[in-house]
Amino acid sequence: MPNFVKLDLRETTALFEKPEPATGKRAEWARLREEYRTYLKSLGEGESGKLQLGEGEAKSTIRARLSAAAKELALTLEYKRTRENEIIFRVAKTEKPEA
Repeated sequence: MPNFVKLDLRETTALFEKPEPATGKRAEWARLREEYRTYLKSLGEGESGKLQLGEGEAKSTIRARLSAAAKELALTLEYKRTRENEIIFRVAKTEKPEA
C-alpha cells in the first residue's frame, strides 16, 4: 500500500505555481514557434508563403516547425516541391473549432 503524505502550502506552491523558466533549446523553440505562428496568422485561406532557408538549416526541420505551428493554429498547409533552399506553401484551409 502506498504511503500518502499531505504537502504543506509552501511545498505545493513551489511545485505547482512557480513557472519553470524555459532555457536552452526549449527557450529557443518557444521563440521560434511564436515567430512561425505570427507569420502564419498573417496569411488567410488560399494565400501562399515562401521561406528562404538560412545556411545550415535543414529543409525537413523547418517544414516540420512550420507544420507544427500551423497545427496549433488549426491551419492546413499544402507544400509545393521546390529547390533545396526554400519552402513554398499555401494555406489550404482554416479548420473551424468544433462547438
